[in-house]
Amino acid sequence: MLAKNKNKATLTAVMAEYKTHFRRFELKYKLPSDLSDLIIPALLPYMHWDPFVGESDFYDCHSLYFDNAARKCYQENKDGVSPRKKFRIRTYDRHHKSTDPVFFEMKRKSEAIVLKDRAILPAKFIEAFIDDPFSLGKETTINKDLAEEIMFETLNYHLKPQLLVHYKRKPFFAKGDPDFRVTFDYDLNFASANGASFRETCTPLYEDFVIMEVKFNGSLPRWFYQIIQVHKLEKTSFCKYVEGVELLF
Repeated sequence: MLAKNKNKATLTAVMAEYKTHFRRFELKYKLPSDLSDLIIPALLPYMHWDPFVGESDFYDCHSLYFDNAARKCYQENKDGVSPRKKFRIRTYDRHHKSTDPVFFEMKRKSEAIVLKDRAILPAKFIEAFIDDPFSLGKETTINKDLAEEIMFETLNYHLKPQLLVHYKRKPFFAKGDPDFRVTFDYDLNFASANGASFRETCTPLYEDFVIMEVKFNGSLPRWFYQIIQVHKLEKTSFCKYVEGVELLF
């Protein structure tokens, strides 16, 4: 098992070196909490803990999702539109400082394939972007094509912050294959968005359930397929944004 990083300052510094482009398959499973406690030990002979987990074997994820008044992104997901897009801003510390890194992420789904591009910007940029999406085009650290795509989507469809999603994540990646990842998301909480704030009071969902996500290229390893069979796991189409909208609106 890789040594866990317990220093938050080091965490945010290393996060800035993360990949900015992903192309992969994603599978999701909704599990009772006690079942996830059985699956994690079964993974450990084949997987490492992600090095960025904290002392409690998890890190926090906080995502601000954008949509318009007609709930375009929500409706496309419900209708199974392909391809479709979602835009969000993510931080790993809801009490971040203005200079801490946050991630502007454009996620696309076409059939079973998920594409994600992201740019790393200081948190102080969020409010400026919400007030004026064109400000993203002036930021020299972001890929030009990604900046233009985010600006077009935001302006053309009148996207604004709609929903905050908070949860804890236990992440693993396969020994010898860092592109095969399994994550367990629990303590899901949702709040109606209030501008650029990540500190709104949240409503919990599924306190006794965990969302397991499997992210990979190519095919599933045989050993993981065996875990699926042993525990009789069934895929779900779970989407955090959709669940949050239906819980709060």
